[in-house]
Amino acid sequence: MSDRQISNNPSDSPLRTRLCGSTLVVDLPAEWPVLSWAPFNGGDGTTSCIFNHQVTRAREIKMPEMFFDLIEEHKLPKDAVGLLTGAEVKEYCEFFIGDGQLWVHALVTVGIENARSPGDLADSPEDWKMDPSDQRDNHGESNADAGSSLHSGLGPLGTVNLIVASNALPHLSGRAEALHLSALAKATAFFDLGVVSVKSGKPSPGTGTDCIVIASSGEVDENYCGMHTRLGEWIGKAVYQCTHLALADWFARNKGNVG
Repeated sequence: MSDRQISNNPSDSPLRTRLCGSTLVVDLPAEWPVLSWAPFNGGDGTTSCIFNHQVTRAREIKMPEMFFDLIEEHKLPKDAVGLLTGAEVKEYCEFFIGDGQLWVHALVTVGIENARSPGDLADSPEDWKMDPSDQRDNHGESNADAGSSLHSGLGPLGTVNLIVASNALPHLSGRAEALHLSALAKATAFFDLGVVSVKSGKPSPGTGTDCIVIASSGEVDENYCGMHTRLGEWIGKAVYQCTHLALADWFARNKGNVG
């Protein structure tokens, strides 16, 4: 256990967060390894920027043109990792924990209109009208052609997008484990607040469109982040706390109604 003084002040984080209209931008201090299944520049790569863009139900989402336009509009690096959400990005929540040596910083946007439980009946293609060609390759880059689109006006958009950063996790295996742990912590927050699937009514650990991004500098040589470790404790705590707060805020704004 560390005997250093613990800080929960996000201003102690090297990350810089800014709202650019309906886009939440998180600037990393340098090019860092990043692991995610994000719809734009997802997979295992490096970047100095992660962004989370809010879309509306009435808008037709065209990919990848939308991402290219956002990068140009906000002057973001071309390798920026891009997320989409139907949640209010201005309502993002964050939690930082650090002791001057090791730190973890988690940020989340929450919308649960499309809460699901694993094994729920799948949506029909007509629910989304997704062009079959709009798929991602093994590198996470969009393979959509110029005509592919996703019509989001047919169903409620939600999505929980998590960005988790640390100065540890020097190897891919650690970042993969951090993805797993972050998903567990998010699910625990969902269960503790009684979120249920809008399709089956079963307990829900998230929505059908959630994404998690793990970014790490690897400066601190701690890679294993199981729940018995300090790093695992801090990742779990940061994700749980910000997700729990964001969910509570969502219920307050929506008067407890899902969907």
